[in-house]
Amino acid sequence: MTLTLVKVLDGSMCGEGLWQNERFVTPNKMRSKAMIQFLKKREEKLMNKSERKKLLKEGQDEDGYLDSAF
Repeated sequence: MTLTLVKVLDGSMCGEGLWQNERFVTPNKMRSKAMIQFLKKREEKLMNKSERKKLLKEGQDEDGYLDSAF
């Protein structure tokens, strides 16, 4: 177990803050950041999936331009 000092207060559990760890990141902020990254990745996958369906529906191959090169 590791304890990280977050804040030093003047009194017991209250009072003026004497010192605060500037590098401390709350667990809520870490979860929020992870969720935002997950949602961005999911949105990108959904967009790629919809584009792929659209191309297949139109009968076009997205890599078809490579066929004429060889």
